[in-house]
Amino acid sequence: RRRLDTRCRARSVRAPATMGGGPTPGDAGAGAADVEALLREFPALGRTEDGRVKCSLTGHVMHAKPEVVRPYVQGKRFAQASAKARAMDALKQFEPHIVRSKFLPDKLFCRITGRYLAASERAVEQHSAGRRFERGVEALSRKKTETGAKNVLLTERDPTLVEEERREEAAREKRKREAEAEAEASNASDAKARAAKAAAKAAAAEAAASAA
Repeated sequence: RRRLDTRCRARSVRAPATMGGGPTPGDAGAGAADVEALLREFPALGRTEDGRVKCSLTGHVMHAKPEVVRPYVQGKRFAQASAKARAMDALKQFEPHIVRSKFLPDKLFCRITGRYLAASERAVEQHSAGRRFERGVEALSRKKTETGAKNVLLTERDPTLVEEERREEAAREKRKREAEAEAEASNASDAKARAAKAAAKAAAAEAAASAA
């Protein structure tokens, strides 16, 4: 009887490892295969160094489990990001003259005018039909002819640095105008003083002549 009780207890301990209640090696393998299938279906998904899954469109990182990854790719956030990515891909037809901004993710950069545009075909069409764009094309054509350079398109710079330089240039222009105004005022004051001195000298000479 003691042997029978021992065997029953041993079976009760081993049962959860072989019966229902936890994933079997076959279940784990099937889950990994499902995740790999999702990665192939959605190129925006990739593996991180620690084996998790990351979405390049949103930066979202999740566990590499089908019950986690599948609801994500079926969700609203991923759908919106995918639609936006497709729209940006469609705008590649305007390259190299109008390209995606390196500094402003939701903007396009015109390498002819140096202007930023909304990331839409309509915005590009309106911009390219404008007078500013035409003048930019003419200016770059002249530059290409005069210099013989093959690439005369503008290169996008960090807008923050460009704005800082613009403010510094505006400050220099202001100081220059103030200095010119001060010099002009000083010259006017000197001229007025010289005129007054000359008038006083003339008056003195006239008074001396009258006295004589």
